[in-house]
Amino acid sequence: MKHLLNKEKKNTKHLWQKTVLFIILGFLFTAAVSPATLQASSAKWKKACKAYSTWLSKNNSKFTAREFDFSTKNTENYKKAGRFMIVDLDKNGVPELVVTHPVAYKEDNIYVYIYKSGKVAQVKDVYGRKGELAAISINCQASGRYEVYKCKKKHLHVIWNGGMDGTEETVYTMSQGKLKQYARANEVDISGGQNSNDYTYTLNGKKVTSQKYKAFIKKCGKSRTGFAPNTKASRKKYLKG
Repeated sequence: MKHLLNKEKKNTKHLWQKTVLFIILGFLFTAAVSPATLQASSAKWKKACKAYSTWLSKNNSKFTAREFDFSTKNTENYKKAGRFMIVDLDKNGVPELVVTHPVAYKEDNIYVYIYKSGKVAQVKDVYGRKGELAAISINCQASGRYEVYKCKKKHLHVIWNGGMDGTEETVYTMSQGKLKQYARANEVDISGGQNSNDYTYTLNGKKVTSQKYKAFIKKCGKSRTGFAPNTKASRKKYLKG
């Protein structure tokens, strides 16, 4: 009986030690995310949004693609933006600016910009390129349509839906001023017979099962935000900080 009492006392002591440890860790986390830290992050967010708003107003695309006119191409500089969204791709408390440059009917290019050292600068693509070539192409002139949105996990999702032809999804993040293709699902049957054996899925550069990929996508949530038109009203609404 005495042995059991001593054992219970030890268990109680260990429980209290763990409780105290959790309290200390909680305090340290709260201190790390202090009001001062949050205010600094908020101030940077507002500065970035203000800079993006100015940049967008100076780079507003005037090109309008006519329906079913596949041949007329936009001659504007690639920086001219027709639509935009902001998303903190590298999760550092400062959002990136994601824009579309209209190329032609059912064809756009996506470019990403960052607010750094008081200026708006272009983010390198997954190959380390900048400039016009550093585009994520959403050309669906042949078939299908594209959906582009940001999720609650702060990823950029680019999805091509070809109906009976299948779907392709690429999920982008960002690190050190460069885009990263973090996840990809290719559900296009190259054999033409709806053979799911042709489907491939990758996460962080490694092939995974469809179940693991779908579990990852599920965590992104159902809340989706897409592009807003590059207008004065939209800039005022979405870039107010």
